[in-house]
Amino acid sequence: MKKLTRVLLIVLACVGIALPAGKVLATEMTDTTANGSIIDTDTNYEVTEFETNELNITLEEPNYKSYYVDVPNGQSVVVPITLDEKGRLYYIYDFKNEYQDQKSYYLDVYTDAACTQMADYYNYDTYYGELDVTKTGTYYIKFSVMDSTVQQETFNYFKFSSFYVNSRNETLSSGKQVVTAFLSYDKPIYYKVTVSKPGSISFNMQSSKGGNVILCNSKKKAIASECKSTDTDHTFVFAVSKGTYYLKVTSPSYFAYVMQTFKGITDKSGPSKQKAKTLKVDGAIVNALALSTEKSGKADWFKFTNDKKRKTIVDVVGMVSCGGLKIDFYDTKGTSWGSRYFYPANNVDGGVSTIYYVMDGTKKLPEGTYYIKVSKTSAKTNATYSVGVRSK
Repeated sequence: MKKLTRVLLIVLACVGIALPAGKVLATEMTDTTANGSIIDTDTNYEVTEFETNELNITLEEPNYKSYYVDVPNGQSVVVPITLDEKGRLYYIYDFKNEYQDQKSYYLDVYTDAACTQMADYYNYDTYYGELDVTKTGTYYIKFSVMDSTVQQETFNYFKFSSFYVNSRNETLSSGKQVVTAFLSYDKPIYYKVTVSKPGSISFNMQSSKGGNVILCNSKKKAIASECKSTDTDHTFVFAVSKGTYYLKVTSPSYFAYVMQTFKGITDKSGPSKQKAKTLKVDGAIVNALALSTEKSGKADWFKFTNDKKRKTIVDVVGMVSCGGLKIDFYDTKGTSWGSRYFYPANNVDGGVSTIYYVMDGTKKLPEGTYYIKVSKTSAKTNATYSVGVRSK
């Protein structure tokens, strides 16, 4: 698992974050308080603005976009960079000079060419930082050097390296991981997922502080209760029918890796007691879905026949993402042989409840026919599960 923290760029390099070939381009303009050269390290050509690489996790090694900036003593050089998407710019600024311990150097970021309005940025220590881009446009990075040496050096340079993490809504393909910046806890990201048949969406989220996920319909209206997790690596599972959905995600983390995988599931449960799905003892399990679009109290029915008195185990295995499931076990006379409730809180990992069994086989079950009723406890209950019967 990649460790995601409030990202120091050096830490990011250590955990293997990669960069793409695509770039966020800057306009060709500059406003300098001194004549300092700006050299693109890839081409060795002098330029008048910065570009940056957008973070892409398909590469093995980080690939920062880098420049050398020459700054005269006691002066400043201002370099513009235009960022066309909301997100976060991560950067390193490394100052080089023979007498650098006797010099004071600074990097500041502004929203105007005159450098009067500070941008929403933060520098950690004296060589790396981040810029939150809540408004797209051109930003101005100001490099300054103050000299207290006896030797009045004319050559100082910064090496400025950066990459960019976007904060856009994404369309997720099954099995493809993306990375997203969260600029504010109250500003959700919507991930669009389209499925061609009923089944389950498994949404994996790797982040420093976890997050909250709500399953929404094609109009971005919530159809399930909010699922929460503080785990740094957690998978939320949602039962869905054919259609388009949005996963509404909020997180206190600064960014997260997310990926969805889809698994087709055919619901073979019975809609009523009269049409209960027949199970065979020691036979195949039967899969079922509890959809958030179904009304509260909606029940799935199963039945099996014990041909003799024996210890019998009824397994109900699956995951409850939100809401709850009630499982009742009856004989043909309506006598209850037990019931259980399952909620997300049953799972210590948070966000998903793992269902185990109804009957554990500690007592012999008399010969006869039995019914298993699985019902939703609320309209927004969402779960995937399977039912099977085995002899002990």
